Amino acid sequence: MPKDAFVSDYLTTDHRRLDILFEGLVHAVQEDKSLEYQQSVFQLFKSGLLRHIHWEENILFPIFNEVTGIINGPTQVMCTEHSQMRYMLEEIEKQQNDKFDVDYLMALGHFLSSHNEKEETVLYPAIDNMVQGNLKESVAVNISRDFK
Repeated sequence: MPKDAFVSDYLTTDHRRLDILFEGLVHAVQEDKSLEYQQSVFQLFKSGLLRHIHWEENILFPIFNEVTGIINGPTQVMCTEHSQMRYMLEEIEKQQNDKFDVDYLMALGHFLSSHNEKEETVLYPAIDNMVQGNLKESVAVNISRDFK
């Protein structure tokens, strides 16, 4: 990992934050906490995951594609997986007023784990290695401006 590994460090840390929220949701469902509490944790997780996906698709992936000249490569695979995550979140949201399906949540968790591993071991380090100087600074600036 390069000395200045902003992308890897920041986005991997955000993955861990999302993992904690997700584990909290699963625990709340398994422990039969109040539905209101479960819904609150789900909304925190969902909004965080969608923001994370937004950063990748609108800030990081275009830079990767431009620098490498690869359009139909790893970022396209990640975007396809992001679409699957959005679909799963929509399905979970449809059922949240009755009861969360812990098996479906676990399926999402396994999918996220596999997805995050690919980003953390391949894509993020590649971006950290390829992007230098002002372009690397612009990643940080654009993420901070887009922090919603």
